[in-house]
Amino acid sequence: MVVDVGASNVDDFLQRMTQTRRSRQLLDYFVIPVMPGTKQERDAVATVEALAEIGAPASKVVVIGNRLESTTTLANAFAAVHAYIAEEKRAQLLPVTISDIEVYSRLAAQNLTLATVLADKVDHMAAMRAAKDPKQRLAAIQAFSLKGMAESAADELDEVWDEFSALQSAA
Repeated sequence: MVVDVGASNVDDFLQRMTQTRRSRQLLDYFVIPVMPGTKQERDAVATVEALAEIGAPASKVVVIGNRLESTTTLANAFAAVHAYIAEEKRAQLLPVTISDIEVYSRLAAQNLTLATVLADKVDHMAAMRAAKDPKQRLAAIQAFSLKGMAESAADELDEVWDEFSALQSAA
């Protein structure tokens, strides 16, 4: 079992973990997503420290960069976390990140999931060509664009999963 331990819920999570002595044995990995920013990096480090205090082994604590701009490198965006992990060795930093791409906000705005958009079998290019009025054409263009973004996001998430799976295989 893998648990996402975000900074926003870490206190409640750790309180529950300490109340049940063997609960950490149920979990295979603790995943800590970190977004760029001094506070976010500080929170991620504090979360790693808190997990170490309750006995979570470094091999089961994985930090993953989230919402990274495409022009920023992992080392630049998360320099403090990278240095901390290299020095303290209380976690692993996944070498790939989840980008800050528009698809996630568009999905949320339309109350859609990535899976729903990926499963859409409509030929939106044909719908664009067949559209009789501007509203239909715009809707088809937007659906075509969203599907392309979703495919790119899915490829990226697959890459992240492959790296995470490689950690599991190495353990």
